[in-house]
Amino acid sequence: MAAAAGASYALSSAESGRAIQKQWGGVDAAIVFTGSTDAMTQAIKAVKRTGTVILVGLTTRDLTISVTETVLKGLRIAGSFLGTRADLEAVFRLAVEQNVRPVVEQFPLEGTPEVLARLTPRARKTAKAKIPWLPLARRMAPVTVVDFCYGWFLVVFQTWIPNYFIQNHGLNLGKTALFSTGVLFAGVIGDTFGGILTDAILHRTGNVVLARRGVIVPGFLGACLFMIPVVLTRNLMLATLCLSLAFFFAELIVAPIWALAMDIAPSHAGTASGMMNFGFGLASIVSPIFFGYTIERSQNWTIALSVSVGILLLGALLACFLRPDKVFVPPE
Repeated sequence: MAAAAGASYALSSAESGRAIQKQWGGVDAAIVFTGSTDAMTQAIKAVKRTGTVILVGLTTRDLTISVTETVLKGLRIAGSFLGTRADLEAVFRLAVEQNVRPVVEQFPLEGTPEVLARLTPRARKTAKAKIPWLPLARRMAPVTVVDFCYGWFLVVFQTWIPNYFIQNHGLNLGKTALFSTGVLFAGVIGDTFGGILTDAILHRTGNVVLARRGVIVPGFLGACLFMIPVVLTRNLMLATLCLSLAFFFAELIVAPIWALAMDIAPSHAGTASGMMNFGFGLASIVSPIFFGYTIERSQNWTIALSVSVGILLLGALLACFLRPDKVFVPPE
């Protein structure tokens, strides 16, 4: 019917939002003239990030929307009830230019019950949402590897920094606790600043790629840069300062990398976050084993810390290919 009336494209109403995202990458704006809440839901799914949905049709039913998807995609949802005379003239002019032909059916008065029955939406069973495990895991794999690189470095600090001060600089337990606290506190500041920074970039530019990559990549590179003097120096104060700055930069990564999971898969944010954090969990197992074995065999920290620098560089490189702007669309 829509195609016959002159529509450029006509799609099945069921899952039309997902089909539009998959085929055209979404639309900038969607206008819903019907009072169907199903149509409104599909329109919300169909728009691009920072897109607009205009609701025109009236209904007595409540519309349930995903707050997570609305916020993360930066959507604008507005109602429109009346327009100006110029708006009406523009609508009629558009109908003439696009050769829009209304579909008219005539029924006798006694056929009213039949017409009303046709207008009543059929009751549909709500299908249980299925998680597309394998496609989602493939889409999240790059983020998982980047999180592995971050997790490796974090576990180094949580596990080995006190031992580093004791073995490499001969500090007693009291001084070790003091210096370790200073280093780890720098990470707390980095956690907070990273979240503020990624939000500020997104709100100012509307560019989610810049907001995420623009914090994650410098975080890896800054941590790498300040770890190099730690490997080379024997000076306690210089090593402590560089460790603090390295951990500060590394913790900038936390907020944007968690936001990535919600950017990529807003409809499966919990599952996507779990898949991402698998990389961190794996790093938590491998990193302590590697450090303990390497330090015991070599009797110094140079090799273990140098490998960590290399993993930071790998994380920075891989983060350059993350695409939070490409929302995951489950296969049909």
